[in-house]
Amino acid sequence: MYKLGFLKAMIGVSIVAVILLSTYAVFFLSPSFTGLITETTEAEAARVATHLSKIILDGAELNGLEITKGNLPDNITIEIDKMAKDFGLIKVKLFSPAGEIIYSSDTKDIGQINEKSYFHEVVAKGRTYTNVVKKDTRSLEDQLMTRDNVETYIPVMKGNSFLGAFEIYFDITVTKNKLDRLVRQSQIMSLSIALALVIILIFLSHKATKSIIAQASAKTRDIEDGHERLLTVLDSLDAGVYVTDLETYEILFLNKYLRDIFGDAVGKTCWQVLHPHQAGPCDFCSDQKRLISSGESFGVNVREVLNSSTDKWYEIRDRVIRWVDGRIVRLEIAADITDRKNDEIELRRAHQEMGKFCEITKQIGTELSLDGVGNFLIKELKDILNTQYMQLFVFSSDKSNIFALSDTGTGVIKEPEQVQFFSSIIENLENISTASDMSLKPFLLPDVIPLDARLTLIPFKIENHPQGALVVACSKDCLCDENKLKLVSLILEQASGSIKRAILHQEEIRFLEKRIESMSEFSGIIGKDPKMQTIYKLIEDIAHTDATVLIQGETGTGKEVVARALFKKSIRKDKPFVIINCSAYPSTLLESELFGHEKGAFTGAIRKKMGRFEQADGGTVFLDEIGEIPLPAQIKLLRVLQTQKFERIGGEQTLAVNVRILAATNKDLLQEVKNGNFREDLYYRLNVIPIHLPPLRNRRNDIPLLARHFQEKFAAEHGVVAKGFSSEAMRVLLDYYWPGNVRELENTIEHAVVLSKGQRTEVSHLPSILISGDALSPAAGLKRSRKTIEDNEKNLLIDILEECNWNKSQAASRLGISRSSLYSKLKKFQLSKPTGV
Repeated sequence: MYKLGFLKAMIGVSIVAVILLSTYAVFFLSPSFTGLITETTEAEAARVATHLSKIILDGAELNGLEITKGNLPDNITIEIDKMAKDFGLIKVKLFSPAGEIIYSSDTKDIGQINEKSYFHEVVAKGRTYTNVVKKDTRSLEDQLMTRDNVETYIPVMKGNSFLGAFEIYFDITVTKNKLDRLVRQSQIMSLSIALALVIILIFLSHKATKSIIAQASAKTRDIEDGHERLLTVLDSLDAGVYVTDLETYEILFLNKYLRDIFGDAVGKTCWQVLHPHQAGPCDFCSDQKRLISSGESFGVNVREVLNSSTDKWYEIRDRVIRWVDGRIVRLEIAADITDRKNDEIELRRAHQEMGKFCEITKQIGTELSLDGVGNFLIKELKDILNTQYMQLFVFSSDKSNIFALSDTGTGVIKEPEQVQFFSSIIENLENISTASDMSLKPFLLPDVIPLDARLTLIPFKIENHPQGALVVACSKDCLCDENKLKLVSLILEQASGSIKRAILHQEEIRFLEKRIESMSEFSGIIGKDPKMQTIYKLIEDIAHTDATVLIQGETGTGKEVVARALFKKSIRKDKPFVIINCSAYPSTLLESELFGHEKGAFTGAIRKKMGRFEQADGGTVFLDEIGEIPLPAQIKLLRVLQTQKFERIGGEQTLAVNVRILAATNKDLLQEVKNGNFREDLYYRLNVIPIHLPPLRNRRNDIPLLARHFQEKFAAEHGVVAKGFSSEAMRVLLDYYWPGNVRELENTIEHAVVLSKGQRTEVSHLPSILISGDALSPAAGLKRSRKTIEDNEKNLLIDILEECNWNKSQAASRLGISRSSLYSKLKKFQLSKPTGV
C-alpha cells in the first residue's frame, strides 16, 4: 500500500510538472518577451525624439517658429522625413499644443484633432507615452501573433513650455516572430521532459503492481478479520454501543446488547427507538449538531440519562467520529447504571433523613411545654409524610387522661369510655398498621376529615412501654412511603424522652395551678392577690357571727359573690338567702317589697303580701345597691336593724324577725351622708363590718386565674375543650384597664370562647375594644398597671421552693425544668434563700 501510494504520488507530481512548465511557457515567457519589445521600443523612441525635438527647437530659435498649421518651413519637413527614413519609422506625426496634426507622413491625417485623454493628461504635461498597437483578438496567442507596431508620443518642451508633440510608429514584426519561435521551443522542451518522467514512472509502477496488489489483498483480509473480531467484541460487551448519523439521526449500527432490547433498529432514527414518546431529536443531539456545524471541537461527552422505554438509568459516553463512508457520525456507549443510581438516590435520601432526624431531635430537646413539643413535632412529621392531618395521642402519667398533640395545640381527652377505648387500641398495636376498624375513625379523626379516610397508626413507646400512637390520615387511595414511616417511627422513639418530660411538666403545672386555684378560690371567689387574701381572712373571721356587713366596691367587682360567701360560711347557711336590689324598685314600691303590705293598703293591693324580711326570717337578707334606697324607706330599715321589728304597710301588727343583714353599694356612702342623700345613723348601723373590694386593675395578677376559670366554665357550657390563651392574647387582657371589672372580664371570655370554636384563644377572638386602646387608661388619669403574668411565675417559684425547703434539685424536678433553668429564673426574679431557712 505504501509503494502504491508513493507511485501514485510520483505520477501526480509529473503531471503537475507538465502543467506548470506549459503554463510557465505560455503565461510567463510570452508576457516577458512582450515587455522586452516594449522596453526596447521606448529606448529607441527616446533616441529618435532627441533628434526630432532638436530640429523643431533649432528652427524655432532661428525663425521664431510656432508649431501651427501652415507655419512649418519646408526645410524642417525635409529634415523630419529624412530622419524617419534613417530610423526605419513607419509613420511620423507632429501635433500642435492643442492636439491638431500639422504634419504627417500620411498627408490625409493633417488637420485632425487628437482628443484622446492620454494626450492632454500625459503628453501635454511633458511625459512620453508608448502603446503596443494590436487587433481585437480573444486569445493570448492571437494577441502575440497580431501585434505589428508600437506607437510613441514624444513631447517637445522648451523649459516648462509645451510646444507640441511627435507621434512615431516602429515596425516590430521581425522581432515578434523571433520571440514567438523561442516561446514554442520552450513549450516543446517542457512537454518532452514531463512526458519522459511519466514514461519512467509508468514503467516503475508496472514492475511493482503485482507486489502491491498482493500486499493489498493480504491487508484487506486482515481488515475483514479485524472487523469480524471487533463486531464479536462489541456484541460481547455488557453495554450498549451504537452509531448514529449526525445529520439525519439515523442509526447505522447497534451491538447485540441493544438489539436484544430494541430489535434490529438500523435505519430508524435514534429517538424513534430510544425515546419513542418524543416527536424529534433531544436537545443534546440538536446542540451537538449545531456545535459541529459551527466548526467547534467536540471531545468525549459523559451524561446520565433515564430511558423511558426501559425505565433504566444509563451512563452514556459519546464522541463524534468519521464513519467508513466519510460521514460524520456519533459513537455512543451506554452502560446500565440503574443499581448505582438507585444506591445514590437511597444514599441521598438517607442523608436527608439523617439530617432531618438530627435537626428534629436537636430542636425538640429545647422545647419544655407540651404545646411547644407537640406543635413543633407534628409540623415536622406532617412535612415528612406530606399529609394534612396528624395527631399524637399519649397517655398521661397515670393513664387517666389522653393528651392529643397537634400543630394547633394540645387537647385532653378525659371521658373514661374514650380512654378505655384508646387503651384497647394501644394494647394491640405492635407495628405500623392501617386502621381497618371503622369505629376508630370518629374517635381519632376530627369532623373535617371524611370517614373513608385512610388511617395509619404508628405506635409510640416511652422506655419500651406502649404509651400512645401517632395517627396519620390521608385520602383512601394514598399510600405512605414505607421508608418515611420508619423515619417517623424512629423520630418518635428518639423524641419520647422530650415528650415524657413535657407531659410531666404539663402535669406539674396543672397540679400547681390547682393548688393555686385552691389557694386562690374561696367560696366561689377567684383571686390570690394579697388584697383578696385579706378579704378571705376577714370573711372567715366574721362569717359565723350575725354582724351586719357593708360591702363596697366598683360595679362588677363581685360584691354579691362575697355576700354569698358570707352566707355559705355562716351558721344560717341552711336558712333562706334573700336578695333585694334596691335600685330595681321605685320608691313607692320598695317599702312594700321590703316589709310587705296588707290587703287594701293602697290601690292595687288586692291581697296581703309578705315582705322580704318576713320571707328571710331565720336567714340572711342581702340589700344590693343600698345607696339607692329612698329616705322614707331608710327610716324603717334603721328600725329593723335596731329592733328586728317592723309593720306591713297598712297593717297594725308588729312583726318580729331574726335576720342577718348584708348590704352592698358602689357609691361612697360617707360622701352621700355629707350630701344629705343618706342617713348618717343608718350608715353607721350598716358599716359595722366594712369590706372594700379592690377593682380588677389593682389586682392584675388575678387576671390569668379568672380568665382560665371563665374559659373552662364557658367551654363546658358550649361543649368545647378549653385550650388556654396565646401569650399575645394574655398580654392584651393584662394591659386592659377593665372599667367593668370582673363582670366585664367574664363577658369578654365568653365572647372569646364562642369565637375560638374550641381552639386556643388568640387576640383576634377578643372584643375590639380591648385592642383599640379606648379603655387602656381611666378617665381620672390613673397610671396603667405594669404587672404581668411574670408575677404568677415568680409566685409559683416561691411556693415550690418553700414546699421543697429551698432544695433546688427537688424544686427543678417538681417544675419539670433543668437546674440551670431554675438558676436562671432565680437570677431573673432576684430570689434567694431566706436567712434561717
